[in-house]
Amino acid sequence: MYRHISAYPVVAQPFASPGLYERFILTPGFLSPPLWYVKLPIHTRSFLEMAWAGQTLFQVVSAMAVLVIYGLVLVYLLQRLLHTYRYWQAGGEQVRSIPRRWQQYHRSWYRVILVFPLLPLTRFSDVVIDDYVNLTGLPLVVVTYMLFVLYFIAAGCLSFYLFEAFGCSMSERLVRWRGGGSELQLRRVSNLVMPVCRVLGGLVAVVLIYRLLVVLGLPLTTVLAFSAVPGLAIGLGASKLLGNLFGGLSIQTDRPVRVGEFCRIGENLGFVSKVGMRSLELQTLESRVTIPNAIVDEQTIVNFSRRQSGVDAPPTQSLLLRLVVTRRFNPD
Repeated sequence: MYRHISAYPVVAQPFASPGLYERFILTPGFLSPPLWYVKLPIHTRSFLEMAWAGQTLFQVVSAMAVLVIYGLVLVYLLQRLLHTYRYWQAGGEQVRSIPRRWQQYHRSWYRVILVFPLLPLTRFSDVVIDDYVNLTGLPLVVVTYMLFVLYFIAAGCLSFYLFEAFGCSMSERLVRWRGGGSELQLRRVSNLVMPVCRVLGGLVAVVLIYRLLVVLGLPLTTVLAFSAVPGLAIGLGASKLLGNLFGGLSIQTDRPVRVGEFCRIGENLGFVSKVGMRSLELQTLESRVTIPNAIVDEQTIVNFSRRQSGVDAPPTQSLLLRLVVTRRFNPD
């Protein structure tokens, strides 16, 4: 906007301020520079206001310092976040002191704590560079859009981890309210609660991504056109995924098998270790078998576990063995 009006002559009137914008873009702060900057010696200010690529030396160095600090914090938090997926089981004494069946609860909230600082940190960096360092022109546009993208990505990840942490907390509360505390009961309740919470978190993250597209300046019609892409993908290649999701919903509703039960699904015989929204995991003698829910829903399921009278009683199982006795034994 300033480039459009900079060529116009200054109006001869007592309230005109020629050169105000040139001085404004060369100093930090808002319309007037801060007091500490004004009190600097003239030669120091002249050195700091040396122009380079449309910016002053002070603006370039200050903006780079803010971005470097932001990048270091971002890399550190990402490293800690990735370690929760790989090294949580082999962590410190504080992690090893937590019972294994409740580590998922602490791990989920730990991820929320790691991602949450990125939101105020990104917003703070944007305000410092825009309002206090007073970066202008194309560099300001690039930095602002970059921080917008990082902000909404962090917000999407935070929403997903937050719903996951709420799911873990809800699973733990439900187990305790039912008077239980075993790992098997927690896994059963988690298989019901966690998929719903993760789907809700994913939906919120998708909404935030669409919001980012609007903030970046895309027309609303273009954003709505992007909404047709998931439907087209589902129609072309995600039909099997939908079949597995509906199969998982059927298994969770009818509950022909539960986590920890000994059963035969088709030709696979073993213990059910996980019932997810997409697949079912069966721990056999040789290995762990993952079966899509759509196939499980079509197979004949033989459940060998025998439930006791109590609702929370652990399942037991039996196998019939016929042994040929070659010698004669007395009753003793």
